[in-house]
Amino acid sequence: MSDTTTLEGASRSTGAGRKAYVTTKFHGRAAVGYIWTPGNAVNAETITIGTRIYEFDTAAAPGSVVAGNVRIDVNADVTPDYAVAALVAAINGDADRVVDALAWVGNTDVSSGCTLVARTEDNINHALAEATTNFVVCGATLQGGAVPAASGLGGGTYGVTAADVTALALAAGNEVVIGAITTVNQPTITSLLCMTAAGVVKALATVTFTLRQVNGNFWALTVEDGAAVLANGDVIAWTLGL
Repeated sequence: MSDTTTLEGASRSTGAGRKAYVTTKFHGRAAVGYIWTPGNAVNAETITIGTRIYEFDTAAAPGSVVAGNVRIDVNADVTPDYAVAALVAAINGDADRVVDALAWVGNTDVSSGCTLVARTEDNINHALAEATTNFVVCGATLQGGAVPAASGLGGGTYGVTAADVTALALAAGNEVVIGAITTVNQPTITSLLCMTAAGVVKALATVTFTLRQVNGNFWALTVEDGAAVLANGDVIAWTLGL
């Protein structure tokens, strides 16, 4: 295959009746992760994403944060949904950010979170860390980044963690991102498979998978699991096409 390999029949229809398809090309995968909180933001506490440090600030504008840190403006409210919205705004407004952010559906004052998608399609899984009372990161790094590869489909695997199971069990604001592709065109889910660590296939009838656009630049694949089907150690294989 050349580096311009395309796949016929896996993209959008161009007319009624007999279908004709536009050829497409997919690239690498953007690394993904998430942050959530079951409590209020606290002044001067920080979240680190890659080399960028984001600091919560309850002072009135222009605020007061450590030099070099990016201010998260929670002067008006420190409750979970407001604080997460402020965090998303701080990340997306940071010219030197390494990720784009998207607030979870259903965020409330009880618990709230946001999805993170790396801004490049490569194998760099940026570091995540928090020095906070209430905020929780999905792991020490983002997950799933991959260098571009010539293909007509995009896909990968995601390893479910104990942190994911906890986040999915939240009463509200409980979606987990499991993959993303860098395209402004909306893809479709072409295949999903979940296996336990022992290789047993799991039924996904009650698990909801959704494609959501992130900051106008990417499409993220998220999961909701109200019936607690997914467990630590499960592996989800996914494929997306246009």
